Amino acid sequence: MNKVYLFDYGGTLDSCATHWFYVIAESWNRRFKNSLGHDLSDEKLREAYVFAERTLEREPLITPHDTFRDVLLKKLTLQADALEKSGEVHFHTPVSKKLTVEDMTEELDDMTRECVWLSGDAIGALKNRGHRLFLVSNFYGNLRTVICDYGIADLFDDVIESAVVGIRKPSPEIFTLGVKAAGVAPEDCVVVGDSIKNDILPGRAAGCHTVWYRGKQWDASVQPDASLADFVIPHLSRLASPDWEETLQKSIQERAQRNF
Repeated sequence: MNKVYLFDYGGTLDSCATHWFYVIAESWNRRFKNSLGHDLSDEKLREAYVFAERTLEREPLITPHDTFRDVLLKKLTLQADALEKSGEVHFHTPVSKKLTVEDMTEELDDMTRECVWLSGDAIGALKNRGHRLFLVSNFYGNLRTVICDYGIADLFDDVIESAVVGIRKPSPEIFTLGVKAAGVAPEDCVVVGDSIKNDILPGRAAGCHTVWYRGKQWDASVQPDASLADFVIPHLSRLASPDWEETLQKSIQERAQRNF
């Protein structure tokens, strides 16, 4: 029987399971390591990342028509402000600050587009085999615009987005909305995401099967319990394998027997 797949977006489809903190931190270090002689402070980078995310959640800076490039520009501008205020970086002029942020935006947008296309190829194989795909994601209210701009919107039957529905992960309710949108039973749905906390645990609580896309977490020193997921994949291309459905079903059955 064909399944309904409920995919996370951020961190899963757009950064190949590497937490966005590391993607952006590496970009900052590429620009300042040579002049400073060392990487920027991990603590200050994390503080800047959290400051930007909380500001974007709190203030209506992102519009429904913003592309991800627009999101990056606003996010990186906020991070630059925080890093400059903390004394971690110094921009010679407002123009140099603006040019640095724009250069990083272009670089990260290109990287994201490439990753999204690779993800689209992998999950497109599921759609070609008759499975239905949905997005269930914490995002800023512009996810439909983002996936249209990156050329993968046609893969998905619907988008369940936190800023639109008013429910955020890790609440299982947002996955229940995905199940309802698909019009099937929870046991016919498979949640795929990069976060045990935000995808796997609430997906299980909603009654769905789960696939953890293992990557680099916010706290890279802590390894989540992989046994919490029905299946673990190192890359989304695993979903395109000819034996994927059979392998997943076997894993689900074995898990059910262990828990009986």
